[in-house]
Amino acid sequence: MIDKNLKDLEKSTMTSNSELNEIFSIILSSKNKILLITLILLLFWLLGIFFLKESYKASIEVSFISLDKKSEYDGLNASFIRQTNYFFGIDLNERPIFNLAPDPFEDYEINEEFLLNVFFDEMLNKNTVIDILANSSLISNQKNSNDLNYLSAVYMRDNFNVQLPKISKNYQEGVNKVRRYEENAEVYIIGYDKIELRNILSSLFEQVNSQVFESLNKSFDRYINNQNNNRLLKLSDIDLQIKHLKAIYFDEINARINHLSEQLLIAESIGQTSNIFNIIENDVLSSEGKNLDYLRGYNVLEKELETLRERTDHEKFIPELIELNSLHRAVKSDQFIDRIKEAYAQSPLKDINKFAAVNYNLDKIKYEKVGITKLLFTAMMIILILLLNFILIFTKYFLRKI
Repeated sequence: MIDKNLKDLEKSTMTSNSELNEIFSIILSSKNKILLITLILLLFWLLGIFFLKESYKASIEVSFISLDKKSEYDGLNASFIRQTNYFFGIDLNERPIFNLAPDPFEDYEINEEFLLNVFFDEMLNKNTVIDILANSSLISNQKNSNDLNYLSAVYMRDNFNVQLPKISKNYQEGVNKVRRYEENAEVYIIGYDKIELRNILSSLFEQVNSQVFESLNKSFDRYINNQNNNRLLKLSDIDLQIKHLKAIYFDEINARINHLSEQLLIAESIGQTSNIFNIIENDVLSSEGKNLDYLRGYNVLEKELETLRERTDHEKFIPELIELNSLHRAVKSDQFIDRIKEAYAQSPLKDINKFAAVNYNLDKIKYEKVGITKLLFTAMMIILILLLNFILIFTKYFLRKI
């Protein structure tokens, strides 16, 4: 039994050695073809390595401005809070503007979240990115580039993106409305040249920051104009009300003078004086109305007419006028516009060199290879060489067995 197993093992070993020898024989007989296939694929590999351009994804993290930068807006925010008619806001369909506040007691401030939103509102404006790409070597060096804007738009669609900060799932909009972010925003662009990608991001951030600065300054100018116009309108309305009250007052005075003059003639014609004005006549005068003023006597009527005609301090006799004059002085002497201009001049919004809508660092750009790299291409070519030679050898081997 043992001898039989030894013989079977020896026979199997001889068969395996025979197959290996046959495979080596096929390899030696096909060495020219194997060498030819390898050389051809190596040539393709060299050409591929020479012409292959590795793509890089350049990404930069964008975060809120620092607390020190935020504190530079404290004076301006305090000035805005004191004004209840308007607050500083943005309209995402247009550009940043000053909107009419729905709640006059709603506090609003120029904070890090507001600046970040305005910054990305400007960055997501396609024209800004397209203009920068059109002037870069990524687009301008292309042959037959008749429409740089179109090529830039296509390139932006496929190779540029903005990932806004993610709000924490645990965030609840409470009284203080403080948002919690899980991670910062990120901007990335894909291209072949690291230096060019850095230049594009640098130009993009500089341009967007400048646009935000310009937009906010235009918004502030519109806001000041609105405040001035509102102030002038208030003063004009008050002046009209004062004029209207004075007109009513003088109409009443003139009507009174005409009435008393008529009553004086009646009193003089009947010889009615204040000396014979008795209690019964006073009761009749009170019940019958002003047409019986002659009963008071011509000497009293003459004195009242003299007083009315010689009166010079008319405003003292118009109670509403005192309140309106006080309001007029309050509006005219209001220093809100001057105070907010002073606060604005001391904020970063007045100096482009001090202004930064967001925080970023170009020295911390992350470069990541994407697509087919040279290492991946080399590995693919090695696998292809081995696979084709394997197919060649074992095809001949199986053909001999048939």
